[in-house]
Amino acid sequence: MQGPADRLDIVSTLYADVPVLMKDLPGDATVWCAGRRKPDLIRAIREHRPGIRPVLIGKDRDELFLERDVLQDIPSMGFLRALDQPGWTTGLPYPVHAASLAFRFSALHDAARIHCIGELAEKMSRGGILIWSDFFLPQTLELQALYLAEYARLSGEDSADTGEFEQSFLTHHPNPVLLETAISEVYAGGFANAEIVSKRLGVAVLMARK
Repeated sequence: MQGPADRLDIVSTLYADVPVLMKDLPGDATVWCAGRRKPDLIRAIREHRPGIRPVLIGKDRDELFLERDVLQDIPSMGFLRALDQPGWTTGLPYPVHAASLAFRFSALHDAARIHCIGELAEKMSRGGILIWSDFFLPQTLELQALYLAEYARLSGEDSADTGEFEQSFLTHHPNPVLLETAISEVYAGGFANAEIVSKRLGVAVLMARK
């Protein structure tokens, strides 16, 4: 089922600068990709690093099949995993040089998200990169309401359907956090050099290095 992130074209533009910060990784780096909009990130990276090895991680078989169809010109592997379950990294290809969690952490409870970040840091190669793309909370509820209305408009919803979009947002992303909170959790989990590489309307890409 499509979620809000799948319906926002602005998401694909946020990855333009990601490859610049991955230039020190091996040319055949293994990149774990979980969450939404995986093809957008993979294609952005492969424009600069054509040898990367993407690993698609999802909790729905149909979702993985569709993504592999979209990426049919790019060799990839797919694995069914639930990020809120302990040991979800077991059996995935190693070494892992980068991991992308796109619009997924905002669906997890705090404890599951923090555990997931720590597990990624434990499994990742030295110098590896975490890419956290998500809807993040603004500082006020008023600004959050404005963002939601603009997301609905950019998704092509008319004013009568705005309420439906907002309900879909709350269903798919029940627990977004402040960017400041995300950065603190990334550092606490074992990463460093956290940086916001792009941001628009509360949608941001946070990158950190192990």
